Amino acid sequence: MPTDNNAHIDIQLAGTSYPATFLNGTESISAPYEFNIEFLVPYAFKVKHFPGSQVIIKFTAADNHQRRLSGLVQQIEETGTRIENIKKKLIKITVIPRLTLLQQHSDQRILLGRTAIDIVKETLQRHGYKSEQLQFHLQDQPPIHPYTLQVEQSDFDFIQRVLARDGIFYYFDCETREEATFEVIHFLNATSYCPYLDRKMIRYSPSTGMSQASDGKAYTSLYKIQEQQSLVSNQWSFHDYNDQTPETTLFKSRQSDTQGKLQSVAHQYVYGQGTLSLDNVDKQAKYATERALVRSHHISASGDVADIAAGRLASIDAAKFEGRLTADYLITQVVHHLDHRHAHNLTETRAGHDQQHKKTSNTPDYHCDIMCIKREIHYRPELPPRPEIPLTFSARIESDGPYASLDNQGRYSLRKLLDMGDRPHTQAVTPPLRKLQPLGGPMQAFQPGEDGEIPQSIPTGMHFPLQDGDEVLLSCLNGDPDRPMIVGSQFDANRSNVVTNNNHSQNRWRSQADNELMMDDKMDKQVIQLRTCDSYNILQFDAKTAEHHLRLATEHGSMHLFAKQTLHEKSDDTHEERSGNNRMQVVENKSVTTTNKGEIHHQTPTDTIHTAGYNLLYTAEKNIEMEATQNQVILVEDEDMNITVDGGGGFRIHIKNDELHIQVAKEIRIEGQAGGDITFHQSGGGFCVTKTGNIKLFGQDIQIAGDQGVTLNGNVNYTITAPPPGPSPAPQPHLAPSAYPDLVDLAAPVIEHLAWSKTLAQVEEPVLATFHAKNFKGGEEITINIFEADAKGKNDLVDTLTLELDDGTGHQEISWFRPAEQAEQDLQQDQVDMDTGPLEYFFTVTAPGAEDAGDSDDLWLIRDVEIQCQDDEGKPTMDGTEIKLTSADNVEKYGYVENGIAFFNDVVVGPIKLEYPEGE
Repeated sequence: MPTDNNAHIDIQLAGTSYPATFLNGTESISAPYEFNIEFLVPYAFKVKHFPGSQVIIKFTAADNHQRRLSGLVQQIEETGTRIENIKKKLIKITVIPRLTLLQQHSDQRILLGRTAIDIVKETLQRHGYKSEQLQFHLQDQPPIHPYTLQVEQSDFDFIQRVLARDGIFYYFDCETREEATFEVIHFLNATSYCPYLDRKMIRYSPSTGMSQASDGKAYTSLYKIQEQQSLVSNQWSFHDYNDQTPETTLFKSRQSDTQGKLQSVAHQYVYGQGTLSLDNVDKQAKYATERALVRSHHISASGDVADIAAGRLASIDAAKFEGRLTADYLITQVVHHLDHRHAHNLTETRAGHDQQHKKTSNTPDYHCDIMCIKREIHYRPELPPRPEIPLTFSARIESDGPYASLDNQGRYSLRKLLDMGDRPHTQAVTPPLRKLQPLGGPMQAFQPGEDGEIPQSIPTGMHFPLQDGDEVLLSCLNGDPDRPMIVGSQFDANRSNVVTNNNHSQNRWRSQADNELMMDDKMDKQVIQLRTCDSYNILQFDAKTAEHHLRLATEHGSMHLFAKQTLHEKSDDTHEERSGNNRMQVVENKSVTTTNKGEIHHQTPTDTIHTAGYNLLYTAEKNIEMEATQNQVILVEDEDMNITVDGGGGFRIHIKNDELHIQVAKEIRIEGQAGGDITFHQSGGGFCVTKTGNIKLFGQDIQIAGDQGVTLNGNVNYTITAPPPGPSPAPQPHLAPSAYPDLVDLAAPVIEHLAWSKTLAQVEEPVLATFHAKNFKGGEEITINIFEADAKGKNDLVDTLTLELDDGTGHQEISWFRPAEQAEQDLQQDQVDMDTGPLEYFFTVTAPGAEDAGDSDDLWLIRDVEIQCQDDEGKPTMDGTEIKLTSADNVEKYGYVENGIAFFNDVVVGPIKLEYPEGE
């Protein structure tokens, strides 16, 4: 095979062109090239000036077809070989594209809502590439990726991964504009967009390896062709899961004819590649089959086509090899070889010895080895391995309020600790992330709708919201760096653990507001405690040995016990109830209180009132005894009062120390049933109506007197003397019956316990107007009127608020503040009204169906006061002088003059009095 051809390669460095004596290098699609080149330079050439300098390599084929490539000097060295007669030395350089430098730069960053093209542009431009150096030829636009993470990767590896994920490949070229030559990178996602070589069909000519002549013209050719086919998987199925569309099965399968005549097919299943839609899954399956096609069949060839380049299309005439291989091909790789060293008298001076370079190879001076695939095959770059990222890495939650910053799915915003950006707090570049936590699955419920009940999924599980600054650990789902999730949170020196060596026997669930569930496993002192902040509401199960105890308490509010059916309370020992105010029981039907052994004792320091809509019935197996230290009054409003003794005993009234007074509006009738006598007796005198109807008068002195005379019928024996006149009976005044209070409707709406959340508040400081609502349905509109009061009882309405009850019973509150300008107007009006007291506000609450709840307590406003102190001549008061201030609430405060000003904190708003203390 002839060894000489006219192909040559020239090197342009710092404006000077040098013919290459030796070149060896490889260029491939979607990979940086690297060329090792040797050339002769004058002795004065200094290598130190050229690392990083631009190099232009010009490839010239034997038929004068050319191409150029622009790169950088990565390494330059003197070989030690010199040619004395022409005063030149041999230099060796390594040429790379600027893209290779990205291998020396790594970063940790997050990119949101970017396509692969966006990421490539942003990355390359920050490394010095200009927009005209990046050219894109895309059949369709790549998808937008919501989240892309660069971690544990160089910038080069990062863009390789990003491009390969979306099936995009690239090749290098060179352009000259305005006498400036620069590197250009072309990005493509379809083989059809690759340009053809600027030459006609390349022929296969096995008999030569040098330039051939036809009609005096040289031409190039291929002198070796080899076909290679491989057995690869012909079916690819991609499967993934998207938490935003869990109802969609992300599964697509693609098949190619790479297996040929094989009966069985090789099937590859791939899961968890970060494909979040059916379209994306289908594309990944398509790209996988296209990569398999690239690997399954390719052509390798050798020739002397010096201008051939990776990423170009070429027409190859293989008729002299095998006609079916004549076709258009995509060049995927080129290895260039040039060796002109034998043509020069190269002297290498090493260790004092001269040595002549002699060519010993039978290969041509220039030849290239190429790899190519048919143009019809869609080229796709191989997926690079994923970066070996840490199993977990840290981040901090960012929130802009007192509560956790969550989206409508309960996902968090955070800033990775690897994020060194300068974005403001809560604006870190990160999408909302899910947090690994216990999930109980959905709970099915039904909501009324137009077409009947509609099923609704209600979430279940457990979630402790993370707060601003909390450190969390992230991991990547399926090892995909673009799918992070929160797998846990951890304490640090500023956020200590809820269990330490001080309480190592406890198991605790505790929230930021100090709500807590605690289980203490201390031996013989086991406790379960559920409480709110500061234990204001608490449920405690105390299992201390021999002291078992259960406590349910609310220290500041109300407690409601409700049972849809039976509420059963049982105590094997004493059952004690204490109420600091009223106690009310409302029973829909019957109320029964029974003791099995002892008595029922009711005691009150004031009144005991029994009221019945119909009858009040007392029944006792033995006695019914009613005792009163003072009066006992029985009042019957309308009907009769009957006292019946059914047994064999009698009816007795005993008055030990006072009189018996019986008064009626009509007649008094005492009637017996002839079962015995009726006797009125006192001190040996009286009368008796016997059971037979006789009347006996008896006594030491019996007087009968009548204003109109006395008539005696029947046989009468009597002796008349002159008795003194009898007393004229004087009736007692009528008893005035007092009405019992009406029955109270305990189910009526009630507004009670009106109070400000604080009694002193700075001007314009919000304060809560609080009250308790009871027995409402929920949804009622409540009106809150704010009044400013003065010492003369004059109340001025200054504001009206409205509040919709979200619950029928419970604590209610609404925020209010008085602007400084309006408070000053209130104070001026008080001065007009001669009110010398503090500026004070109270509120009332009006609710539909509820009685007047009265007024709230008073709210006083306070403020800081600065007093400019001057003497009678207008000169500032001497520093250090003590000043006494008496505020409207008669509180004395003392301050000292400094720079002519006396300052007083928290002075009640109202008239003030200033004076020097006595002796000054």
